[in-house]
Amino acid sequence: MNSKEITAYKCSECGKVYLDKSYADKCCQPKLCEDCGCELPSKWYRTVCNSCQSKREFNRGKVLTMDEFLQSEYRDNMVCYNDRYYIDIDDCIESILDCEIDDIEYIKATDKFIHELDSDNLICELESETNCEEDLYVDKQGVIELESFLKLWNEKYHLTTYGEANVYIKVDDYIKKEK
Repeated sequence: MNSKEITAYKCSECGKVYLDKSYADKCCQPKLCEDCGCELPSKWYRTVCNSCQSKREFNRGKVLTMDEFLQSEYRDNMVCYNDRYYIDIDDCIESILDCEIDDIEYIKATDKFIHELDSDNLICELESETNCEEDLYVDKQGVIELESFLKLWNEKYHLTTYGEANVYIKVDDYIKKEK
């Protein structure tokens, strides 16, 4: 038998064993935020705290003035502030003014997603659900009829969702004018 001796390192606090000494040395040490140095919860999966994560996202994002926003492709979408979605920017600002929130600088724009049914996915789903891929055949006319029906159905019943865009609307000056 060809065996080899290995070296392992054990955390002196919890007893977990590692092949790498540096992992054993930092096993039970508090995790610190890479950006601000604050202590992170022990089970934290990111290397930065929530506040610094938000700052990083903001720095990667695009900032629009209120006028730029009103001319942009985002103007007809919902907006998001403090994890709440509003039907439009006016609704959001009205809510902020009603709640007398003073320290708001930015509102997030959202991306619009339209979800529709399509014939390819429906036929594939039918094949996988019935386990009869070789027996299932939809001729060209059947596909044309299905696509025609789905076009009408999607126009009437499509699902629209919104998700936060990495676009920030600078509203602090605008809100000061409204007060």
